[in-house]
Amino acid sequence: MNNLIMKKVIFLVDQINPDERLWLLEYLSRHLRRPLRQQRGSLRGIWKGVFPETFDIDFELKQMRSTWKSETKQLANG
Repeated sequence: MNNLIMKKVIFLVDQINPDERLWLLEYLSRHLRRPLRQQRGSLRGIWKGVFPETFDIDFELKQMRSTWKSETKQLANG
């Protein structure tokens, strides 16, 4: 999109009232999210091949949470 089109859009937006601007913003927001949802895919698919197949994410997360809990208790007890 070139600069002239953006200037025209901004000029037109300046001509509408705040309620219409809000409606336009909501409309744009809905339409911007659609392509992002289609592109994302699943997290497992995105990370596939990054970690070895034997990597147990659930085990690792439990270990991290356990560490965080004990560190938080230590901080709280001073």
